[in-house]
Amino acid sequence: TVVALKHCRHPSQGKKQVCVTTICVDAMAFLGPSKCGDRITMYAQVNRAFGSSMEVGVRVEAQAIGGRVRHINTGYLTLMAVDNNGKPHHSPRITAETENEKDQFKFALGRRKLRMERKKLAGDNKKEGGLAWNWSDTMAGEISTANIYGLLKVANAYDLLWMPKEIPTELS
Repeated sequence: TVVALKHCRHPSQGKKQVCVTTICVDAMAFLGPSKCGDRITMYAQVNRAFGSSMEVGVRVEAQAIGGRVRHINTGYLTLMAVDNNGKPHHSPRITAETENEKDQFKFALGRRKLRMERKKLAGDNKKEGGLAWNWSDTMAGEISTANIYGLLKVANAYDLLWMPKEIPTELS
């Protein structure tokens, strides 16, 4: 939230009071544990701005005293800039400079498209035209397989480099 707020309070935005609110926590990957006594460091950057919303990437590292640094968590959050009345406020554009920033900027668009597709799939059938259905415990296996298959199809449709180009045969 801090990095998104700093981005929205850029001098180019003038004196207007802007707040940010989290609208989505996405793709949390827990890569390893933190242990009692570890020093935890969080790095965050705004990867890309989309009008009033922006994607923030977070990397969490742990280090024991005198030990090596371990990457233990990565996540992506979507935040929205709002004014004092709670109305969406335009956030400044991002200028990617380093290779890592350029990669994150590019992949943020793909992650956004995936979020939008998931939102459509999970939407209310009557109100949003979504493809969601009522949950049944007997459908858990089929739903999991369908989710993986569907996400792979969407990822391939948007040519995201970090997803496999071919869908495994056991899912087709």
